[in-house]
Amino acid sequence: MQKNIKKENLMKSIMIAFAIFFIIVAPCSSAPIQDDIKKDTTVLVETIIFEDDFNNGILDPEKWTMIGNGGGGGTVEVVNGQLEIQCYEGNPTNWIGVQSRSFGGKITEEEPLIISLQMKTHISHHNGYVGNQNIRITDGTNSIHVGYFRFSDELQVYDSSGNSIVLFNSEETSLAWPVEIQIYYTGGYKVTVAGYETAVNESVISGTSFIIELVMSINGDFPSYWWRCAFDDVKAQDVSICKSYIYSKCENSKIMAKEALKHLQCIQ
Repeated sequence: MQKNIKKENLMKSIMIAFAIFFIIVAPCSSAPIQDDIKKDTTVLVETIIFEDDFNNGILDPEKWTMIGNGGGGGTVEVVNGQLEIQCYEGNPTNWIGVQSRSFGGKITEEEPLIISLQMKTHISHHNGYVGNQNIRITDGTNSIHVGYFRFSDELQVYDSSGNSIVLFNSEETSLAWPVEIQIYYTGGYKVTVAGYETAVNESVISGTSFIIELVMSINGDFPSYWWRCAFDDVKAQDVSICKSYIYSKCENSKIMAKEALKHLQCIQ
């Protein structure tokens, strides 16, 4: 599992280090004390707005709700430190998965909303396992999909506006593929999977709150046939452009360390 790092604590450490450095390199003279010294620097602060690494052994009801059509059964389990979904064939198509709670995020002209996770397309199966493993990001009306289609071994990116791109072909289904979806201020987006990327510049998704759905679906005439896949390390974050301000006087350099934290102001 990826180790979660609290960005706020990291930024505080950086500001403290900067303050200490300034204390060391800014010599005090015997000359009359001048006005407050001001130094500023622009930084990017990442804020995690939704996250689940599935390490607690249960599906967190405050984060996820099970969804599906009940067509052929299946299971959703948090095991082995990941979310594993097992789906059985059905005709019409059987599908099962989870839906996240709604979360909001700031999307500015400079910085996108970023959603990242891992997808593993094959844990195990029984006989045929032709189906689809799908990640869906929706604002309640429009959506972006990242789907692995087992029949053609294609990783596809498609959306509610009708765009559809085959990102790559692969039979390496046992690998955990890193997925990153960036949603832009314009409503466009970029998807990166295992180093392959594609972008759609037209406006597709433009809401202020979002939902993540993680789903498996299988179509077939043999209800005893099944396929099992996994998802892991789900995270949504936005990025603020921030400016730090440090004020100090030579006779009281301790102020600097406090001000390095106190005057961290984020530009909305």
